[in-house]
Amino acid sequence: MPTHSEALLEAYASCPPSARIYQTLEVWHPSFAQAARVVANVGDDMTFGIEAGAPRDGGSIVTFIACPFRADYPEQREGQPPSCKIWIDNVARELVPQIRAALGVRAYIDVLYREYLGSDLPSPPMAPCNSS
Repeated sequence: MPTHSEALLEAYASCPPSARIYQTLEVWHPSFAQAARVVANVGDDMTFGIEAGAPRDGGSIVTFIACPFRADYPEQREGQPPSCKIWIDNVARELVPQIRAALGVRAYIDVLYREYLGSDLPSPPMAPCNSS
């Protein structure tokens, strides 16, 4: 189960303007050459750090594409993998080739949901939620 950092818990509780929280998705499918990463509610692409030990690009700074999406907060149940519903609006043209490639390969899509605190973009303040 993911644990939250003290800074993220404080941002949730007090919501100061400087404590903006960025919601991101990392989408992976075996047909992808690289993970598709998107960030919601921004006008431009952004760079964020990936936590050490991540399945892809651990410890690296990577670009997330500005793309509107909504995701229910991942449901956590003991003994079951987290699950949530995700809506990606007007899929960015950068993602279309990856989506077409995924249509031809029967495999699960792996999604990591991460939140970043505006004051600490090099690393997510909580472990990512993973859903297949």
